[in-house]
Amino acid sequence: PSWRSPKTAWKRVIAFSLWPLYASRAYVREWRWRNYLYSRVAAYVVLSDRHVGPVLRILHGKDPKKIIVIPNPVNVSAGGFDCKEKVVLFVGRIDGNKGVDRLLDVWRIVERDCADWRFVICGDGPKLADMKALTDGYKLERVEFKGFIQNPGPIYRQSSIFLIASGHEAFPMVLVEAMSAGCVPVAYDSFAAARDIVDDGENGLLVEPFNAIMFAAALRRLMDNDKILKSMSLKAMEKVKVFSVDVVAEAWMSLFKSIGCTLR
Repeated sequence: PSWRSPKTAWKRVIAFSLWPLYASRAYVREWRWRNYLYSRVAAYVVLSDRHVGPVLRILHGKDPKKIIVIPNPVNVSAGGFDCKEKVVLFVGRIDGNKGVDRLLDVWRIVERDCADWRFVICGDGPKLADMKALTDGYKLERVEFKGFIQNPGPIYRQSSIFLIASGHEAFPMVLVEAMSAGCVPVAYDSFAAARDIVDDGENGLLVEPFNAIMFAAALRRLMDNDKILKSMSLKAMEKVKVFSVDVVAEAWMSLFKSIGCTLR
């Protein structure tokens, strides 16, 4: 008999009833593996203060003192506001998560009123052709696709504003790199580490996910006011010094000493 036959309806009921159990197997395996590791390690390092809570929930609050926050390091660039152009920048893989389509939705709102600004997109990925087609469909005139760039340092230093619209991130290095070169970030507040990196209203702007109107308003706030843009640019460069290689290396050295490692 057919799967949809009334005679086999009981099979569908059992299948759907047990589906949460099947779906939870991966979570259970991960939970057991994390607990096994956690019971045997001296420290458990996470990238962000906001990652501590989720880890403790998975581990049911066991020994929270083991959890240490150490971010990824970045080579701090020699940026400056004087060399900036009216460029809004995205750097990253062009896929379903990074939200380039969301950024094009935003640019569609602001482009007409900001004739002296352009939007530069650096990166490659499976959605590149789709994003180019979307740009053509929106009839956007000042969007430039640069492709993958091995060394984005010069374009960070040239650009004034950096955009990030990802659905999720762990600790996006492109955001820190851009800020180190004086790019002011506008980001959706859609991932935990966003607030560890960006102090909203001080060195960048965070926007409710995924509100294109609010994002466009935040972007216009920077594009229309050089004084605010310059102030946030200088503060962005200052903020990311806490993620410098020297500072992060010192944090790792302190951790190793605290757990009794002999350092040469």
